[in-house]
Amino acid sequence: MPDSDVLRCKIAQASGLRTILFVCTGNSIRSQMAEALVNNFLGQRWIAFSAGIIPTELNPNVLKVMKEIGIDMKGQRAKHINIFHNCSFTKVITLCSDADRMCLTYPVTDEQDRIIFHDPISSYGLGFGSITLFRTLRDEIKQKLLKYFKGE
Repeated sequence: MPDSDVLRCKIAQASGLRTILFVCTGNSIRSQMAEALVNNFLGQRWIAFSAGIIPTELNPNVLKVMKEIGIDMKGQRAKHINIFHNCSFTKVITLCSDADRMCLTYPVTDEQDRIIFHDPISSYGLGFGSITLFRTLRDEIKQKLLKYFKGE
């Protein structure tokens, strides 16, 4: 049975909506934030998805900082990029240099781009990272993506 995100992607495409896939290493922080932000702020024009090369558990700080701006991500989970191998996207955007190095093939896309964001965990050191770094990352992703998609 197909994954629910794959079904959502197929329905969006059949409806003529533009789709975007955000890719990072773990699909636990950056790509999850990007997906939620685009769906929340640009959902009338874009349907966003996210995946990772080596998916790990969704970081709990992501849920906290997104909820602070009114975005509930309860139920989100990390996904491997391979679940989207039979999908095509209007855009695929990688959000970390590790994903570029480690992923040899991406789903079919009209356009591929990269917008690199620092990992708040590696920026902080060992552990889960400072909540302040997660807030800063959230705001940086929101600002850059809204600017990136302005006029599209």
